Amino acid sequence: ATWGDVTVATLLDDPAERRRLMLRWSFDDGRTWPGAALLDAGACGYSVAAALPDGALGVLWEAGDYEELLFARIPAGGAAVLRTRPDDKPWAPLKIASGCDRRCAFCAIPAFRGSFVSRPPQEVLAEARWLAEHGVREVLLVSENSTSYGKDLGDLRLLERLLQDLTRVDGLDIIRVSYLQPAEMRPDLLTVMTSHEGVAPYFDLSFQHASGTLLRTMRRFGDREAFLQLIDSIRAVAPTAGIRSNVIVGFPGETEEDFQATLDVVRASRFSA
Repeated sequence: ATWGDVTVATLLDDPAERRRLMLRWSFDDGRTWPGAALLDAGACGYSVAAALPDGALGVLWEAGDYEELLFARIPAGGAAVLRTRPDDKPWAPLKIASGCDRRCAFCAIPAFRGSFVSRPPQEVLAEARWLAEHGVREVLLVSENSTSYGKDLGDLRLLERLLQDLTRVDGLDIIRVSYLQPAEMRPDLLTVMTSHEGVAPYFDLSFQHASGTLLRTMRRFGDREAFLQLIDSIRAVAPTAGIRSNVIVGFPGETEEDFQATLDVVRASRFSA
């Protein structure tokens, strides 16, 4: 397939050979292309990306469970969008960042994804337009920590503006945000997510636990009172807002009192999921 000046070719017929080539890319420093410099695996939302000697970007990724291995060579000037749709569903994920700067004790993401890197807003908007042109009506913004979007670009309020810009993309009806770090929630973001038509009042808050003591062991912030206060502030302006979370039980050092604190929050929060 071809998108403008970007050609995508399917490589190798044998699944085992496709898997071998993917592993070689992931661990052999880009020697599939002599002189190529391997970028972070998962960079730009694709499986492996490498900078080629002539300044072009090479991307190799798998579709399905190694069912198809695709290669694209992007000229040095870049491409508007490198994306394909495996189905005709009316919703699609839209990656806004990769990696994480936090060092939670239970999480290995920084070890294999690296530091937090935001995609430029114009790149995200270009992909959103492409998705809308291809039948998508709802996008789910994806990253390891969406509340951090823009901080590496020097703008801690960039997510608020990106959400508003996405509501102006023709054809998109709903913008939903995944993975909001409770410690980074802020009044301006809450306002945008509850008052702008097109932005779903959906809060994916990863509390992980509710015991302040155990959260410090996890190298995280917050406690029972802070989390319930955050939930109350959301429902005060959006009583029907969707709120979901995830929690960890059985973390080393957890006491019965710690567990009860988490259970209290789960019961009091009336989570949607």
